[in-house]
Amino acid sequence: MKLIQKALLCAGLLFIAQGHTANISIYNANFDASNISDGSSFSHVNNWTKDYGLIGVHNPTSDLFVGEEGEGLHSNTLYMINDAKVSQVLSFKALENTDYKLTFDIGQRFNIKLQNYIVRIKAGSRVLALLDTPVRPSESGTFARHSILFRSTSQSTELLTLEVETQGAGHAHFDNFELSYARDIRQAKPYLKTVAYGYDRQLAGEPNTPCTLTKSLTSAATSEPYFVPESDGCHCDDSHKVWTGSHRDLWFFGRYEFKNFYECVISSDK
Repeated sequence: MKLIQKALLCAGLLFIAQGHTANISIYNANFDASNISDGSSFSHVNNWTKDYGLIGVHNPTSDLFVGEEGEGLHSNTLYMINDAKVSQVLSFKALENTDYKLTFDIGQRFNIKLQNYIVRIKAGSRVLALLDTPVRPSESGTFARHSILFRSTSQSTELLTLEVETQGAGHAHFDNFELSYARDIRQAKPYLKTVAYGYDRQLAGEPNTPCTLTKSLTSAATSEPYFVPESDGCHCDDSHKVWTGSHRDLWFFGRYEFKNFYECVISSDK
């Protein structure tokens, strides 16, 4: 039986290596292997090893994350409290001079600090990829998705291991891990996030109406909202790196109108 399994595994790896089209299996990558009702938790994480700490699977509700009523966008999540570590040995060995991409979701629950976290891909003791808190959600109660490109310069003789570790006080929720081949390695672009948006209206020949703020976070640089609402419309403050605006045409009580939309966008590497 072991010889048959090895033969099948080698055949599968050969096919993937030639085609470079399939994802590399991470078992229970979305943590949905356990049937858990809304708001419930389960201490066992199928296919993952709990190395230490408070770890389990939780099906979040809207009390923890925006939009998670019913099925939501994240049926089950991996939760890790304070100092904790979980890992999985993958049925895969890295190929020589091959590029890979690792992607996952990280969530910060409402009003609970997100501690620092580390995600690693290792071949035995050799670290191929290490992410030390590469991204945080823009606000509590939301998830952020992150990807990293990395290269294996030599053929690994040992199976890959995926490790997820949290450090310090706080709660972290992970979901939707993916490992796949990448066609090339390109310089990563800054991770941009919208921190404020709103709109104003303008009728032909008349000044803009006051700015209507839909959402505005607080700038860490100024301790003020990113949006500066003024009488002639919305303006982003000077602490952001990029801002964009757009408009569309509307009919308003039979008159032709512009509705101007604004965003304040900053780079997380600031």
